[in-house]
Amino acid sequence: MKLRILSLVSIYLLTNNYIFSQWIQTNGPYGSTSVSAFITYDSLKFVATSCGLFNAENVGARWIFKGKIAFSSYTYKGDSLFTGADYNGVYLIDLSRSNFSPVSYGLDGLSINSLASSDSCLFAGSSIGGFFKSIGFTDKWQTYNQGLPTDTGYIPPKFGGGTYLIRDVYSIENNSQYIFAGTQRGIYRTDPGNMIWESINIGLPLKEVSLIENIGNIIYIYIDNKIYKSPDNGASWELIFTSIFEVTSINEIENTLYITTKGAGIYQSPNDGDSWETFNNGLDDLKVNFIEVTDTTLVCGTSSNGFYHFDQDQWIQNNSGIICSSVRSIVTASNSLIADDLDNVYISNNGNDWIKITPDVNKELFGSMASMGDTVFLSVEYDTPSRPYDQPFILYSTDNGNTWKELNNPVPFVRDDPYGIYCYENRLYAFEDELMYFTDNFGTTWTELSLPNEYCNYFYDFLIYNSTPFAAACGNAELVKLNENGDWILSNTGLPNDRSLSGLAYCEGALFAYVDVYGMYVSKDNGNTWNQANNGLNIKYGYGIRSFVPYGESLFITTENGIFYTDDYGQKWHPINSGLVNKNLDAIAIFNDTLFIGTYGNGIWKCAVNKIPLSVPDIKPIDEPIYVYPNPASEYIRISNARGKGPLEISIFDLAGRKILSKKIDYNELNISELKAGTYIVSVLADEHQTSCKFVIIR
Repeated sequence: MKLRILSLVSIYLLTNNYIFSQWIQTNGPYGSTSVSAFITYDSLKFVATSCGLFNAENVGARWIFKGKIAFSSYTYKGDSLFTGADYNGVYLIDLSRSNFSPVSYGLDGLSINSLASSDSCLFAGSSIGGFFKSIGFTDKWQTYNQGLPTDTGYIPPKFGGGTYLIRDVYSIENNSQYIFAGTQRGIYRTDPGNMIWESINIGLPLKEVSLIENIGNIIYIYIDNKIYKSPDNGASWELIFTSIFEVTSINEIENTLYITTKGAGIYQSPNDGDSWETFNNGLDDLKVNFIEVTDTTLVCGTSSNGFYHFDQDQWIQNNSGIICSSVRSIVTASNSLIADDLDNVYISNNGNDWIKITPDVNKELFGSMASMGDTVFLSVEYDTPSRPYDQPFILYSTDNGNTWKELNNPVPFVRDDPYGIYCYENRLYAFEDELMYFTDNFGTTWTELSLPNEYCNYFYDFLIYNSTPFAAACGNAELVKLNENGDWILSNTGLPNDRSLSGLAYCEGALFAYVDVYGMYVSKDNGNTWNQANNGLNIKYGYGIRSFVPYGESLFITTENGIFYTDDYGQKWHPINSGLVNKNLDAIAIFNDTLFIGTYGNGIWKCAVNKIPLSVPDIKPIDEPIYVYPNPASEYIRISNARGKGPLEISIFDLAGRKILSKKIDYNELNISELKAGTYIVSVLADEHQTSCKFVIIR
């Protein structure tokens, strides 16, 4: 089953995203990777990971990113993959399409714990809502909960008070006779003809059943760290396996029964569960999510070390291309780039490949980094088992991470988060909550620069511009700067007085402040006066900017909604997201005239600065609607309302931003017979007027 969207697409103004050189993903850093599912479609292999869906032609090939799609349950029929996740309902993904765009398939807002399918419909098990059955293979669903156990939920008085029924279905399976559901109090079954549930828990503890598998007409379930099997559809049960770790999957492959666990790896039994032995040779991660077979090759997915296949009596890791790191910061030092995520620190000398240089210290997580010449500072969070419990600290390296040292003396205060750190000239600043200190001798002495009591007790951001320290405190309009007497004073004339500031930035000639809800403001007089400079900055309210880097009079900023730049002090912002598969960004740096950005979940990406036009032509939008039809198209497209505007410059791009076709025509028809089926962007330029829209090719 394939879902086709056949409606005429509305027109969108061109944002110039499609004319920029696109971003290229660097080879890492790879980070920790959880692989939760393996799916085969035609000759392709798919893996669902913690950072998206990937495919490859065989299990030893490099994996190709297909979309930032996360799900906790799934089932598929033909080329239709149905997925479920927490509070997200059911989504449909067409595996036959080159571009994966999940389409909502109902049950919005529900947490979907399990999905299954029959020849005629889908089944879904949810938290609170219980069991659902689709009406055919459509996005319409009906509940069938008669006979399932219930709990009572309570609504607090401040939200109106009262109670409601909770039906939790954690797992679903079906065979030719019954549908089975695992609940918070045992396993139930129903005849698909009457959809009334009955308990089949004789001899079982009435506890959560989180896993059900039908293998060769034998039903296997996981409950209370034990695996039971039933050869008679639940009339009787036999205990076959007990684990000290959670069981994640059960499978039978070539007459051998396999069980995967979160902590003990994989067990195998060649005799229907009478005896078991471990099957872990070569596995570096014993938290295993599944085991499957494809083209006679065994494969498995782990919780942190990714994907493995079994060859020559051992498991072999293959995560090539599955880049799942969430990069916190990127700095430059000694002709190298250094980056960190929560767990590791990495270095790159060529801007493409990354090597771990993680310091060997006890930690909960790594915070941010800052650099000062050839010295790199790293903020570390560490929690002790007894008072004072929180003990953050700062490391530094002067040799590209070969060795790491602690400061001569620690920061003079402790809070419950890693320190925010900032470097300027020969000073290191450390701040958290309302407190700030700096040192110019690696911690031998410290000088306090904390916020006074009249300001809100939290540093939202801090930077130094034109030798003046500026800070965004957490109160409304509390932008403060340090005067020549060493006092923090307000510097907010022109800023809204009913919102706080969440971020600061600067470039040559201007200081910027992002104000929640209102957007970006700019000051050209060292913070004395401010004016709004938010034109084109499409950021979700309440998020603001994450990081920034100046480039002469131009400024690049990262946000949750991609990367933007301005070369006119914020009078116009331009998105430059072409090629990015993940626009949830944070870290940013310029190294050897190349711009690097860190994503939440898909590693580090790069783009040459000279490939980004730092002066955008003032192209006016076409002053009347232009439509592309037919849509979907097959052999040609026509462009309506374009006559009388002179020759048309037509450019067609794929959804990754690559220009596929460019042509100048004197009429309104364009032959597209050589283009592959898929979704495209067509850009039309006529008499210095420009517009663009999406269209679909099907054959």
